[in-house]
Amino acid sequence: MLESMGRDEANEWRLNAEEMFGRRLRDEPETFAAFVVEGPSGTVVSSGVGWISEHLPSTWNVTGRRGHIASMSTEPAARRQGHARQIMVELLDWFDVRGIKRIDLTATSMGEPLYRSVGFADPGNGLPLVRRAEDVGS
Repeated sequence: MLESMGRDEANEWRLNAEEMFGRRLRDEPETFAAFVVEGPSGTVVSSGVGWISEHLPSTWNVTGRRGHIASMSTEPAARRQGHARQIMVELLDWFDVRGIKRIDLTATSMGEPLYRSVGFADPGNGLPLVRRAEDVGS
């Protein structure tokens, strides 16, 4: 996953992610989920997470509840075997059960074909913009 994003191994990120995933899986099972596929040796070869957040209601999303998918990752040796699709289907079902009508994700070029094949598209209702502190300067 990090490689496809043009990033090196990030130990601080990994430690923070492990802590947050564990805490949210334990404390927020109705709004945070993780799905994995194990390989023959029992190690995780593919994974993805989803969560629900509350935004202001809009005419496109009257409840304001929005799903997010992130950390989709498959080990190189396990790619092209349907693992990421399996995880995506599980995540979409999880959101459907909770009545989530809008789901956002940020796609890498490697993941984009899968996401589009399950219904993700350009938002079309305004250009999504992001402001990052590191892009603005001090």
